[in-house]
Amino acid sequence: MALCWIRVVVSGLNAAVVFPVLTVPGLSEVWPVRYGAVLYFVLATTVLLLAKFKPKPFMAMAAFTPAVIDVPLVGLIEWKQATFALVPGLILPDAVAILLGFVMLSTLSLSRVVMVLVTPPTLLFIYLIARAENTPAAVWGSLLVIAAGFGPLGWVLVGKIRRLVRASREGDLLGKYVLGHRLGAGGMAEVFKATYSPEGGFERAVAVKRILPQYAGNEEVITLFRREAELGARLAHPNVVQVLDFGSDGETFFMAMEFIDGVSLSRVIELLRAQERRPSIHVQLFLAHQLAEALAYIHTRTSEEGVPLQLIHRDFNPPNVMVSRIGEVKVADFGIARSVDTPSLTKAGLLRGKLSYAAPEQITGEVLDTRVDLFSLGVMLYELATMVPLFKAPNELEVVQMVLHRDTPPINGVEPSIPATYAAAIDGLLKRDRSVRIGTAQQVLAMIAAEVSAQDALRVGRAELGDLVRQSAIATATPAPSPSRPASDPNAATREISTH
Repeated sequence: MALCWIRVVVSGLNAAVVFPVLTVPGLSEVWPVRYGAVLYFVLATTVLLLAKFKPKPFMAMAAFTPAVIDVPLVGLIEWKQATFALVPGLILPDAVAILLGFVMLSTLSLSRVVMVLVTPPTLLFIYLIARAENTPAAVWGSLLVIAAGFGPLGWVLVGKIRRLVRASREGDLLGKYVLGHRLGAGGMAEVFKATYSPEGGFERAVAVKRILPQYAGNEEVITLFRREAELGARLAHPNVVQVLDFGSDGETFFMAMEFIDGVSLSRVIELLRAQERRPSIHVQLFLAHQLAEALAYIHTRTSEEGVPLQLIHRDFNPPNVMVSRIGEVKVADFGIARSVDTPSLTKAGLLRGKLSYAAPEQITGEVLDTRVDLFSLGVMLYELATMVPLFKAPNELEVVQMVLHRDTPPINGVEPSIPATYAAAIDGLLKRDRSVRIGTAQQVLAMIAAEVSAQDALRVGRAELGDLVRQSAIATATPAPSPSRPASDPNAATREISTH
């Protein structure tokens, strides 16, 4: 839309300049250029109106305005240049001034294609006029050099203007945050890499999450979004993505978060599957330790008054775990997290979260506690150890039946190389009956502590994980996902499950 507005402005200037200026004595046939300038303005205005009032079918058309508007304009310009070149008695300085004027007008089209088309013929016409006037080679050669300079100059100028236009179209400005490219989108929000730019020249890379326009007026979505921001702002831990700011822009809301230069854990798993290999035991233990540390902090976080918040994440799965290029592990997306004693916003019969990582009590609609996240942790660790999803089926109903009724085989029976204490922790996390399930993340840390130390997992595992992240970023050749659900994440939508 910004490009459309700029074209209308420059085409109006074009018409305003051409009409009064092109009245050179002896050059009466100026109507093609004059009416061409008006046509340029009419076409630019038409494109703007179509894009404004019919955005879906016609917004793409704005990208093709160089072909629709600028190229026919070049034809009119070059026609008149040829006419001027054949006018008897036209002296060289006047001809050069007129022709270079057309080059400058073509620059207003904001199309580098136009510059390429206009500059060479203009140089040719200057040369022909100079030869017709028997101008010394030194003179017309100098004029050609000067005229040729307008081409690169216009190219650079147009390129800078187009970059500004593209930035204004693809990005945005939210207070002190300059939005860059979009990192991903989920069911209700989109995330951009952004630059925090307060006064004084200080800049910092952040991730900005913004509610999608279609949900801007949805009170439930706004409430969940605000709660996520408030909760994230209260959490400060090396293994949790930090929320830095919250605000509104027009009719929508946004939050600024710590930017993680990396990928989601799900991307790393995809890479390993593509390479048909498992992560080393060092990586497995390092991830288990870091994820358990995050849950231990989340589950035991207290208020400023020292009252336990009893937070539960409720959507603990690989897409919501970020891993950086230097091996940092951070839990993200607290959109449906809540305290144990906080009333749920979820309607009866609705399950929020990813089914294949949900605990049985989450599906059956029971009152939840922190053990729901521990079951999800067990599912993730099982998948990392075997590279096989624990609960995978053609449809969601079969996934539900597997979670509720299928017995999980002991991990050592599937992958005998897993150390015994680590295997016991995974098996303990996957108990369907939560009364016999491992009850706290601290217990997990205690069970794997000796093996983590023996394997030097915190050092070796972190280094190896960083290598995997870098490989994954290269393999995907796409912008790293944000600390939110990536666009392809299937858990973005709410699932409706019968609890009867």
